[in-house]
Amino acid sequence: MFLGEDEHSLDGKGRIIIPVRHREELGERPVMAKGLDGCLSIYPNETFVEVAQQAREIGRRGPHERVASAGFAAGAVELTPDKQGRVAVPPHLRRYAELDKEIVIAGNFHRVDIWNAEAYAERQQIADDAMRRADGLAEIG
Repeated sequence: MFLGEDEHSLDGKGRIIIPVRHREELGERPVMAKGLDGCLSIYPNETFVEVAQQAREIGRRGPHERVASAGFAAGAVELTPDKQGRVAVPPHLRRYAELDKEIVIAGNFHRVDIWNAEAYAERQQIADDAMRRADGLAEIG
């Protein structure tokens, strides 16, 4: 399970460092794809196969879903981390997530999300407020 958050930088070659604690679980051939809310998501290969199947099924619902599903598949890339755990973020995915120099790598249960640091801070403000107001969260733990 992927948990926690790390502040990192996108280097001059458009690479990020995957935190050590996530590398083994992501495996040797993780997949990076467009995520919801303007982030990028990195999945273990086996998990991505399941997510891709879900996207394919959703794509059969109608024209908007078909276009979104196709865009998800077309934007996905298999990654090959180097010995330091660095992976290149392709330009089309950097544009999608509006990745600047400063990024946040956040665990999200079955995947790791990559955020523009400013967008992540805004989202966390919303998440913190939602946690204070959400029904049912008291049942967790």
